[in-house]
Amino acid sequence: LYGPKNFDTWSLLDLILTVLGVVFAIVSSVKIEVARRREEDENGLAKYRSGADDDVRKRRPIFAVLTAIAAVFGIVLFIFTQDMRNPMVLIDWWTIAFAVLFVFELLFVKLTTKREKEEEEQAAFV
Repeated sequence: LYGPKNFDTWSLLDLILTVLGVVFAIVSSVKIEVARRREEDENGLAKYRSGADDDVRKRRPIFAVLTAIAAVFGIVLFIFTQDMRNPMVLIDWWTIAFAVLFVFELLFVKLTTKREKEEEEQAAFV
């Protein structure tokens, strides 16, 4: 499960966390684009709302961009820290950094989804 200290290894869990981070970034971006297009289709053009609704609509893409930045950082971190020519292990010391990055990606995706749910609930009451 864990490689010896004197041997170079690469971690399978680091690869899995990196791939999941990229998938979350793609899904978050696609969800925002679909919501935007659905909104445009409903009225023929984008709804213009005021107040808190407008702030929610502006914040949603920011979290998607932060998710994408975290995913790119995860890819770069994986490339620089994991040499796949070496033997594979389940975890290594870098797994902690990948796990922290993955938690941030989950947080950004959750904030993006939370904003969308709030918009849907407000639209249902209107």
